[in-house]
Amino acid sequence: MTATVLAPVDPLSGMFDYALGFKPAGERILGERAERSQLAARLIPYHVPFLDDYLRGILPHDLTLLGAGTGVGKTDLAVSVARRSAESGRTVHYFALEAEDKEIERRTKYGLIAGWMAERRMPFLGQFNYVDWYLGRCNAIVGDLDREADEEMRLRYRTLHTYYRGREFLGDELRRLMQAHQTITDLIVIDHLHYVDIADDNENRGMRALIKVIRDTALETGRPVLLVVHLRKAGTMGRPALVPDLDQVHGSSEISKVATNVTMIARAPFPGREWWLSPTFQTIPKFRMGGACRLVAMSNFDIRTRAYEPTYTLGRLEDGGGTWTEIERDKAPPWARRFEARGVASPLTTAPEKRR
Repeated sequence: MTATVLAPVDPLSGMFDYALGFKPAGERILGERAERSQLAARLIPYHVPFLDDYLRGILPHDLTLLGAGTGVGKTDLAVSVARRSAESGRTVHYFALEAEDKEIERRTKYGLIAGWMAERRMPFLGQFNYVDWYLGRCNAIVGDLDREADEEMRLRYRTLHTYYRGREFLGDELRRLMQAHQTITDLIVIDHLHYVDIADDNENRGMRALIKVIRDTALETGRPVLLVVHLRKAGTMGRPALVPDLDQVHGSSEISKVATNVTMIARAPFPGREWWLSPTFQTIPKFRMGGACRLVAMSNFDIRTRAYEPTYTLGRLEDGGGTWTEIERDKAPPWARRFEARGVASPLTTAPEKRR
């Protein structure tokens, strides 16, 4: 006769343990405070006022999506996060899958020079821009700052590592590289998802498998991932929404479902107070820890320095998302520490700016 084998008894609950993965909550909570403190110590700021106020930063295990239409500034924002993280001593691995060789380094160097020119109030800042600097037309304006920036890059950005793709870059290669650097990196930036090659004939199925690889690797390694994604064009029925939603993420709906938080940016349809300021909407349609933000921020992007201003304005979307109305100072929520009421006119009463 075959003997009956009993499962071991759990000492806390007194029940048989069939190795199904369940544990009493009272047992799991042991050490929770110390673990939470360790996670909080690894928080990585965005260095973008609205995002830091609402999201507080990027936590370990986060899969953060950054979505925007073509030319709106996804890479500028991703490079800014990577650059500022490296400046604070964090180790960053940046997958520049869309960029040309040395593009991330050039954008970082330009940001250094532009920041110095703004700090020193140099009179030629208005004529200084990334395109002309790239083409060598700003040499007389920049002068010795170019060589100073080279030296500063070597000192300040030793922990910013970049990878540029070749002819083919599959999800398996991405997983291999992420796992190979799991013990030395603090943040992984993938710019962007839709430049990872899909081996499956079914694009949606292949994209679901790819996003699962990225999410699983982030969980396994305990290293956060900032994932840049492209958006579909919105439908043309009725008045178009001013900011994109989760349904506009290009590819499988699984992309936004597995993310811990999602940030969307879009150009505001009115001009800035100065020619070099580009009003930009920022919205957070998903935040697993704190819930989606019900308000939409408007922050000025300085096209000279390629950076956002240190304050933002908050507003509500109305008319099915086709109108943005600024809220009053006394209506601002407690988390909005860098909120600034500006009296910005509604898009309904302001002539739309021409998109660049």
